[in-house]
Amino acid sequence: MKKTLLAVLFSAAILSPAAQAFDLGGLASKAGAVAGAVQGTPSALMDEQAALVASYTKASVKVLEAQQIFANALNLKKDSESLSKVISSLQSGNLSTSDIDAVKAQSASMNDKVVSILKEKQKLTDAQKKELTNGALAYAEGAVFSAATVAAAKKFGTSAADAMKSADVAGKALIAKDVAAGVALSTKFPGQAVELVKGGKQMFELMQSNGVDTKAAVTKLNDAAQFKL
Repeated sequence: MKKTLLAVLFSAAILSPAAQAFDLGGLASKAGAVAGAVQGTPSALMDEQAALVASYTKASVKVLEAQQIFANALNLKKDSESLSKVISSLQSGNLSTSDIDAVKAQSASMNDKVVSILKEKQKLTDAQKKELTNGALAYAEGAVFSAATVAAAKKFGTSAADAMKSADVAGKALIAKDVAAGVALSTKFPGQAVELVKGGKQMFELMQSNGVDTKAAVTKLNDAAQFKL
């Protein structure tokens, strides 16, 4: 009886207006206190999240691997090592909201460094130019994969919200815990995909001005325009 009362009190608190917009940090950390009193998260929702995470992981690893090519070509050894760590974390199969934030931060930082170096108009060797050409195409493919994943991310946000509406007060906490990664992607990834495309366009223009062939990469990146970001 005491556990049930605590569960109800906690659930009432998390349903306040200030917490309605998926306060995942608070919900997820306390969901264990009420999990025993509720039914599991709908399997269909979990399957949808699994598909979304798989798509996001594929796209993000592709982009990060491309950025690693940039790092190696421009002799940014520490950045290459940092990218390797983020890639390994993504491929571990246990995606967390902190992983999503790390991918966004590392990716943005790497793009900024590439832009900064290319703006200096340093003389690039033929080997560097070839690496950058290969990296640019891989980046464009990853950016297109990312753009294609945005619709699934947005749809999952709607699915999760619908599941929360139909759950009892205690069940909402468990659902929030189980789908924290998917909901984080639904809110954060669309903007990240936009930045990936914008960043790619800027880098490719600068690469071209430095004698790097990015024609194929530019053509591929333009494919992202077919997706509504």
